[in-house]
Order: sequence, then structure tokens, then C-alpha cells
Amino acid sequence: MNQFRRRRSQDSVPAKKKKSWLTSAADWITLKLGLEERLTAPALARILWMGVLTVVYIYFQHNFDRLIRDTEKAEKVLEEKRAMYISHKATYLFSSKQSEIEKNLEGFTNAQSPVKISIQNPK
Repeated sequence: MNQFRRRRSQDSVPAKKKKSWLTSAADWITLKLGLEERLTAPALARILWMGVLTVVYIYFQHNFDRLIRDTEKAEKVLEEKRAMYISHKATYLFSSKQSEIEKNLEGFTNAQSPVKISIQNPK
């Protein structure tokens, strides 16, 4: 036998258990909504759990939709920049041809004749 165990007296009545907040909330909702049957704590817990899951689902759905919109916008910007790069590159390659450079330089004439330096040998 366990000598350290105290025996409960038969006269002592167990203390009244406190109501949990869930039970209190279920009672309050039943009273406010005027329900004919009492809303139980497990039923309220299930309702709250479904509500939390619904909020999380809506959050992730909106987040996913925003991600899709941002991705489509980025793809559109990328296509525009790629097209601009290709057109600039084509213009640059066309204008760097020797025939195009000569056409562009036709209007420029050297106003001065080249300076000739002559070296005379001393005799």
C-alpha cells in the first residue's frame, strides 16, 4: 500500500467545475439568437474551426490571384522590353554598316586642306 497517498474524505464534495469560455460563448449565442435548442460547446468549436479554415482559404485564394496578376503584368513588360531591345539592335546594326556610314558622312567636308609638313634637308 502507498503510505503517502491521502484518502479522500467521504464528506468532501468535489468543487464545482468552472465553465469554459467555449461553453459560456455557446450559452451567450444561444440566448442572443433565441435558438430553441441549446448550442453545445463542441458544435461551436466546429463552427469556429470552419470559420478559421474559410478565412485562411479566402486569404490564400486572393494571394494566388494577386500573384497571377503580377506575373502576367511582368510578362507583358518583359515582352515590351524585348521588342524594344530587338528594334534598337536592328537599328544599330543597320546604321553601323559601312554604306550607311558613308551616306551619313557625305554632307561633311573638310573645310581645310590637309596640312603638309615638308622637311628640308640642310645643304
